[in-house]
Amino acid sequence: MEWTLDQIYQLAPDRPTLDRAFLLVKPKKWALLACNDAFLWGECRTSGALRYRIACDLANRRFFSNSPAPQKPDKYLLALLLLFFDSPGAFSPSAMIPDWVISGLDAAAQAQPEKEKKDKQDAGRLRNQEKRLALMGEGASDLGQWLRDAAFQGLGMLQSQNDAFWEQVAARLTDSKLGGLAKRIRRMGALRNASDWNRLFLDELADLFLWAEGFLRLDELPPDLRAEILQQGGLAFRKEDLLKEAPPAEDLWFVLAREQGVEEPLRVRKVWLWGQQTGRPALFLDYAWGETPFDPTWETGACMEGALHFYPSPAPLRAIPGVCTPAVAFLEPVQGMYGTLTGLAEAFAKVLASAPWTKAYPFFLNGVYIAREGGAFFIVGRDRQKAPIQAPLPVAWSLFSLSGGHPLSLFGLWDGAEFVPLAALSEGRLFSLENPGMTS
Repeated sequence: MEWTLDQIYQLAPDRPTLDRAFLLVKPKKWALLACNDAFLWGECRTSGALRYRIACDLANRRFFSNSPAPQKPDKYLLALLLLFFDSPGAFSPSAMIPDWVISGLDAAAQAQPEKEKKDKQDAGRLRNQEKRLALMGEGASDLGQWLRDAAFQGLGMLQSQNDAFWEQVAARLTDSKLGGLAKRIRRMGALRNASDWNRLFLDELADLFLWAEGFLRLDELPPDLRAEILQQGGLAFRKEDLLKEAPPAEDLWFVLAREQGVEEPLRVRKVWLWGQQTGRPALFLDYAWGETPFDPTWETGACMEGALHFYPSPAPLRAIPGVCTPAVAFLEPVQGMYGTLTGLAEAFAKVLASAPWTKAYPFFLNGVYIAREGGAFFIVGRDRQKAPIQAPLPVAWSLFSLSGGHPLSLFGLWDGAEFVPLAALSEGRLFSLENPGMTS
């Protein structure tokens, strides 16, 4: 065997695998050790009755292991090579090569091109991501300088700019792969004629400056906050990666409401869910071209049992479904509900402290009342604090009628000032507020 110890070490996918291999470099750990001029093979004992079969084609550097370890060469392959290097006398010479050695090595050789192709794709994806992050970093620096200049010149200067100005700023951000921020800049341009434009501008400018400063300090931030900043900038996480890496959240998931809209050239659907035991909300974003129908699985009122995988964030909300099956269950939230406006405000403050770019967050309110003063409608909590309801008039009237002076449960979005109701729960019945008028 014309191999050096260094060459064997270089085969290890990582240091922990090599360390575990050293624990197996003992002949007594093996039920079979054999070799001939071209091949090594062996059977390693495990804690149970199963034995892992390992083979090496020394000349052609082909390896086979039927262990479930995802990375190859695994600890068993490394241990077999190290053992032969250290104690070749422990191997019995054999002219007969078992069939499983040949078939295993052949199968591994056929799978190798696929692995090399995947490794090449992963490496290319990593290079592209590094290039994109570099562009985003340049955009973050430019955005920070633009924001400082805007603050120096004053809000009045910004408010007086025409559409071409805002489009030019958005285009520069798009060129820096900051599409998420480009949308916010275009939205600012559209808001400049609003009656409260100065407040809206200040909110957006503060959010953008916080984002730019955060991006320039990415390496100092915890992983979830780092992921949130990247997503705010427009870097999307692949669904297949989430299914592999994001831990599953198991629960009974109830579909409380849906909203549909258009983001040219796509139709978009928001599906709002609630986990009965975890007491946590979830949001699915579905996109469809033209008249392509949305997935009918997630209809309002449905209940699914299984796992959701949440996008990384300090305040996780958006998710994709894992393995879920229809279930028959009674919607009775037991966790994460708030009966007072004080509790709601405190909960939203915690969300903002962890994810400061959050504009609104879904909450479940329990035992609240609907009140009317003139033409305005309010939520009244058990602490007798009240907050305005932001909803079309037919929806507000329907809620007022449903309450009838009695407490009910509400699911909706709270932005710190107004509550947007999406669903109501009364006497065990779910009422969706996704369209004016309610459906049960």
